[in-house]
Amino acid sequence: MSSNLHVRRAMWAELIHEVQTVQAISTAAVEAKSDESRTALLKLLEAETAEVVALVHEVGRDYSSPASAAS
Repeated sequence: MSSNLHVRRAMWAELIHEVQTVQAISTAAVEAKSDESRTALLKLLEAETAEVVALVHEVGRDYSSPASAAS
């Protein structure tokens, strides 16, 4: 059970980190001086957003699993 809690905390920490990364990239894209830089940042933002979505799905699966309800 303690291991499961550790895994959940690690998943949440990773999710928070990814959201902060998305925020930083978004700010950088808005402030980009050239279209090339903005385009590169927007592509990176798209990839980071996909990671956030995957983590949200993983966290959702973890909380909806029968093992989670028993702990």
